Amino acid sequence: MNPALTGNFEGLQRMAANYRKQWWQVGSPYNTGTISFEQKLFKEKIEDESRFAIGGMFLTDESLAGGFRSTTGSLSAGYHQSLDRLGVHSIGTGIMGTFSNRIVDFNRLTFGTQFTSGGFDPSLPSGEYFPMGLKPYFDVNAGMVYSYNDGENSMYLGSSVYHAGKPRFSLFQDSVSRIPRRYTIHGGANFYLGRNTYHHYSNPLPK
Repeated sequence: MNPALTGNFEGLQRMAANYRKQWWQVGSPYNTGTISFEQKLFKEKIEDESRFAIGGMFLTDESLAGGFRSTTGSLSAGYHQSLDRLGVHSIGTGIMGTFSNRIVDFNRLTFGTQFTSGGFDPSLPSGEYFPMGLKPYFDVNAGMVYSYNDGENSMYLGSSVYHAGKPRFSLFQDSVSRIPRRYTIHGGANFYLGRNTYHHYSNPLPK
């Protein structure tokens, strides 16, 4: 969502993993898995309430029964500068470099010209012409985030841009088909509403 969120957590390390199988009851499901890791660095050289961290993420995605597969590896770095002595207010920036490889397996796809009275026959020619296929590409993402944390209540507000270089993404040798930039504005908050108090009585309460 935002490379500036790298290092925006309590503790020294953070690891996360997710797996999603979408629409598994209808047709060919989307299978997506991610794993990420972050590590804060230079704690002894940076003032207490500021922080610098690096992170890495690996993502794999598959759809159309394996006809389209995507593999992405990312490295990110984020720095959060405290704006006051207690670190209640801070502002962070982050940058991420991404290498992506996407594959279209035409042997797993069917086309209208392959449809016969007996159903689809993949051995028939598709009638489609794909001279080169997809090529791997490198991408750059960046963002900023403002954070507030007074020990009980916290909030953040950030913005980011992905595909800053608008990398080429085409089955053909053209310079027109590019991945458009994606802009994101996001925010969140945690508010403390009160305490639940438990009273212990050594003697039984009167009836």
